[in-house]
Amino acid sequence: MNKIVLFTSFAPNIGGGAVNINSIIPYFKEVDVEWLYLHDKDLKIEGCIHIGTPLTGGTLWKDLKNSLFLWLGIKTKNSQRILANILARKANVYWIVGLNEAIPIARELTIRTSTPIHFTIQDDVPYGVFARSRRYQWLSGIAQKCLVEVMRRISSLDVTSDGMRDYYQKTLGKDGIVIHPYVPCLPTFEPISLDANNLTVGHIGTIYSLPEFRLFCQALQEYAKVKGLNAQLITIGLARKYATIIEEFPELIHDIPQLTEAEAIKHLYRCNFLYAMYPFNQASAIFRQTSLPTKLTTYIQAQRPIFAHTPAGSSLAAVITEYKLGLICDRLNISDLMAAIEQLFKYDLSPNCFENARTALYGYDNVTKLEKCLKQSL
Repeated sequence: MNKIVLFTSFAPNIGGGAVNINSIIPYFKEVDVEWLYLHDKDLKIEGCIHIGTPLTGGTLWKDLKNSLFLWLGIKTKNSQRILANILARKANVYWIVGLNEAIPIARELTIRTSTPIHFTIQDDVPYGVFARSRRYQWLSGIAQKCLVEVMRRISSLDVTSDGMRDYYQKTLGKDGIVIHPYVPCLPTFEPISLDANNLTVGHIGTIYSLPEFRLFCQALQEYAKVKGLNAQLITIGLARKYATIIEEFPELIHDIPQLTEAEAIKHLYRCNFLYAMYPFNQASAIFRQTSLPTKLTTYIQAQRPIFAHTPAGSSLAAVITEYKLGLICDRLNISDLMAAIEQLFKYDLSPNCFENARTALYGYDNVTKLEKCLKQSL
């Protein structure tokens, strides 16, 4: 059995990246994966090993110094300790998920070992994550140089969307395969009758930009008032940095802390429709063209119409359009958002649209393609 050592800068039980990986690893037949991760504490997860705390974050000035050292490749005790922990696990292939500090760690790893390295990119960090961050925006150019170095040295690559594959092929000349999470089947639900006096909208995970989300909340609230409906927006696992939005709409937003995906799907199934968005600003253009929100996997399993609040040309818009999962609203004014809500409130889903999307995007071939790619890296 070939041994794969996987390293992530996030915990195996938190966030969309972990959900993606956990949906595939259990189905591998010819490789054995040992998962190394960074977190504030050891979470005692079977098959996973805690090897250190995150290298970034914390107070502003401390984080600025640590981030600059990290991305410039200046060695520190903490970064070298993490690298030593990875190298201590002998592997046929090292598998790195390129998010945050894992990218500069991967750069050092390519220098220190001749073992093949497989690289996964779920979000473009330099021009995606960093470009829309107030704290890390200044690091975008430095991070891009680091990513280019890594891309030139890795043995193989998988990415999260067709747009990302095309983008890296065009800009860096690096070919990769597209890997989505694996969803074995759609859940079966007991039929329900939604209350005609209520309008319930669901959202899970990250809000990428508060201004757009705030406009949607205003439009939803106003639409319900005009139609004489009781509106509720259920948010599941809302990040603390976005919690202020609840104070702005205390009667509209009902936040539920972290749930398992199965529990979240049960809540979302009882909604009239589900909300997903991408930022509209120009700085997020590459991000919305190359990323694909993990929440889309959850929404397809919940089998409710999707309100995609995004500029045209995004990866999210492409999926919603191709599989007829809902509608796209590319406007930033309340009247147009209200009109879109009216349209989606009455939306008739095409027969088998969610199963068609599951089969095409989230089928078992994601497992076989990734396992084959890992083995070919040997």
